[in-house]
Amino acid sequence: MTCYKFNPPGGQSPSQVTQQYLCLCVQSMESQPSCLLSGQVLYAVTEVKSGGKMDDTDRDPVHTALRETWEELGISMETVDVWGTMMDLPTRVPGGKVTPVIGYCGEVDVNRLSISEDEVELVFTRTIKSICEPKHNGLTQFRTSPGYTLPVFLGGEHRIWGLTAMILHMALTTIAPGLYRNKIRHQS
Repeated sequence: MTCYKFNPPGGQSPSQVTQQYLCLCVQSMESQPSCLLSGQVLYAVTEVKSGGKMDDTDRDPVHTALRETWEELGISMETVDVWGTMMDLPTRVPGGKVTPVIGYCGEVDVNRLSISEDEVELVFTRTIKSICEPKHNGLTQFRTSPGYTLPVFLGGEHRIWGLTAMILHMALTTIAPGLYRNKIRHQS
């Protein structure tokens, strides 16, 4: 599971900062290591959020990730094996950041999840093997100043892009280094 904590930038309340997550699991139908992805409904400022905000009651990013996974997908906190956190990444919110938390949530049947329809618009899985196939790896280049390049994952019914793709890229270089070989190079 990859979940994110947001540290509000100076002076902002936690509600002004967004969060998203990604879970690693085994698909019950294919019995293959997979990524469980969700996309939430649109919120204010038309920013798509997958996941949620850190509440005052959350102890740390891991607790936030586990709580949000339970609230949005019905995956019990006790069933998730947390593997660790990754480095903070910036968000589109000025001064915002996200701390990915990686973990494993066991065998998952998407059709049996208790999805919060108020918060989650879409839930799907992609096998790690499929995501790692070079023909499914692409790049999105932004030529603004300063320019930047992000990974994009194709090949399934849904494109995986943006911050979710960046976190997935970082996670795959760690957990599947022999299988995932996509390199991100920005061309000016």
